[in-house]
Amino acid sequence: MDGPGILVYGLTEEQALLIKQDLEAKLDLELRIVSASGKEDKVLCDVLSLDGEMLYEGREDPRIVMFLRFEGPWIHKALDGFPRIEGGTRPIFCTPTEHNVEWRVRDLIRDLMAEREYFRGQNEAARASGEKGP
Repeated sequence: MDGPGILVYGLTEEQALLIKQDLEAKLDLELRIVSASGKEDKVLCDVLSLDGEMLYEGREDPRIVMFLRFEGPWIHKALDGFPRIEGGTRPIFCTPTEHNVEWRVRDLIRDLMAEREYFRGQNEAARASGEKGP
């Protein structure tokens, strides 16, 4: 994939386009979009290199937005006031790494969901003890 973009999973085409348009306006740049829905058995780097028809599949959970070729400040700006998406949970945000680009999409999803649950547990434990969470 050339240039910055987003990979989405679990979003309808309308939701994905809303996110893309919001981010393009915030960052003043043009983004490419890739959908990983229906490609759970494919390796992430292969999904990123695919061109052609994309399947969008709205889900309540998980919803994923992966920032592709984003510079650090862009991620902070993108997350600030991220558009609210109706009908489910807030997306899990991530970036590609040298490790996860070699994983199957389903393994990436499983890892992101486990990580989210871990941090939710950390936040709940911190609230119960009266501390601030991570």
